[in-house]
Amino acid sequence: MAIMASVTTDQVLNTARSLLAAHRRSLLDVQQYALWTAGISAADLQAIATGTGAPMSSADAGIILAAMADANAEAQIHFTGQAPGTYPQVTGTPYIYAASQVRLIGPFAG
Repeated sequence: MAIMASVTTDQVLNTARSLLAAHRRSLLDVQQYALWTAGISAADLQAIATGTGAPMSSADAGIILAAMADANAEAQIHFTGQAPGTYPQVTGTPYIYAASQVRLIGPFAG
């Protein structure tokens, strides 16, 4: 995004709010998709893909499942300051990245 030479306070606030709301929505979407992928195996994912006519290798299926689990862990850190129990844990006081964003865009209302 290019820095504009002359912008209003409202433009700055609206842009920040819009970007942060999209960021939060993306993290929530990742969490929802991760819930689905957490309940299936690489073989299940391959079978689903093959059923749609788009074969998937077991390596690709494994990469997708691992990437979604890791993205979900990132979302958990963002919202709670702590990764899921199967991941390395924050020592000391967890930092909740979402807190400052909630101050600007408000709590998530669904």
